[in-house]
Amino acid sequence: MKQWILFLVVAVLAAGCKDEYDDSEVRLDISALEQRMEAVEKLCEEMNTNIGALQALVNALEEKDFVTRVAPVMRDEEVVGYTIVFEKAEAVTIYHGEKGEDGTEPVIGVKQDEDGMYYWTVDGEWLLADDEKVRTEGKEGVTPRLKVEGGYWYVSYDGEASWERLGAATAEGGEAMFKEVTYDEYSVYFTLADGTTLTLPMRSKLDIAFAETEGIACLPGKSVALAYTVTGGDEGTQIECLGDKGWDAEVSGKLEGTLTVTAPNPMTEGKVLVFATNGAGQVAMKALRFTEGVLSLVSDAYELYAEGGTVDVEVNTDISYDLYIPEEAREWIALHPETRAEM
Repeated sequence: MKQWILFLVVAVLAAGCKDEYDDSEVRLDISALEQRMEAVEKLCEEMNTNIGALQALVNALEEKDFVTRVAPVMRDEEVVGYTIVFEKAEAVTIYHGEKGEDGTEPVIGVKQDEDGMYYWTVDGEWLLADDEKVRTEGKEGVTPRLKVEGGYWYVSYDGEASWERLGAATAEGGEAMFKEVTYDEYSVYFTLADGTTLTLPMRSKLDIAFAETEGIACLPGKSVALAYTVTGGDEGTQIECLGDKGWDAEVSGKLEGTLTVTAPNPMTEGKVLVFATNGAGQVAMKALRFTEGVLSLVSDAYELYAEGGTVDVEVNTDISYDLYIPEEAREWIALHPETRAEM
């Protein structure tokens, strides 16, 4: 037998010397195999990411957390998933896909049982450990892990201490864990492969915005009105303000309104703090800092003629102001219609 094997090897070598051996097909097969394995490994990585994200979604439901932002994940100019940002918990990334033809990867999901708790499923059936359903959320919740070994899928639900073999591993498609992700201004809807939909409330981050917050010009003893807008607020939103060192403030409005700030006389280096609190207990704060403004006339006196006419009164200022004409003077003096607004 050994001689026969040796003869075959020599015959092949001899043939190789005589006619050059073409191994291009073999190389192509090896390259295709490597690409399939890379695809399977990438698929496994994304599935484990989805499993962790799915558990985070269920935990968010239990903790009554909110989604504050949904950001698309792009790959080759195509949306392949979403990053979900929570109000309290850490952000997670999920990947979605479409159903393929002959995929064999396991479909991990969750279902709510009669006790109101969520449990893991595999291919639509309860994931069992010692004949008991495996909890998804809470202190008893575990995170299943997938791996590919020897051409097969394996799942672990005890922290990778043991593995259970599932089906043959391919990357030919199959049912995506997340079938669809949609959202509106109120909620985010996560539809799983089996049709189960998890709905989480959406809320914008609370904020209160002013056109400016630093170096706001104001005259001693005078008031300045500042418009504000609140985002992420609700019907329970409250606006409060607090001034120090003689600065006084009063708010008018709710989600939109005006903050009227009165400076002390003489001026001091103080500030006004504005707080917005919504019904969920979120708090947003802005600090407004002021500087002494300038308001002066270029000339203290102007020469007028009996027949009347137009007189330009130049003002140097960095604050907004109102022009006031006393009642007793309104018969003989008036604001020219073409007077520039900035004056």
